[in-house]
Amino acid sequence: MKKIYLVGLVIILTLVLSACSDAQDKAQGKWETKTAQGKMTMVIKKDKMKVDASGVTLLEGKIIDKNKDSFIVKLKDYKTKHKFTFKGDDKLKAKEGNTWKKVKDKK
Repeated sequence: MKKIYLVGLVIILTLVLSACSDAQDKAQGKWETKTAQGKMTMVIKKDKMKVDASGVTLLEGKIIDKNKDSFIVKLKDYKTKHKFTFKGDDKLKAKEGNTWKKVKDKK
């Protein structure tokens, strides 16, 4: 009987902890988008965001507001805010219209 309670507790804890993840957790890693100017890469680590194109850093920012399906980044030099919304597990849609795709780790 104790084993049944223990298994039930583990299942409940797993569900609760997975439901508590927010957009910042899902956003971690490397993202890419293609524009008329070429390919851009965005890297998100913890609450920091950096966008590069051809090895040159274009933008840097910080995640300031997050919920389950979206987050807002405040850009460092421009003092503007940009919203990103998740479209599935591997796509981010920027408010401005760009769609970013998650880059899979090569192992």
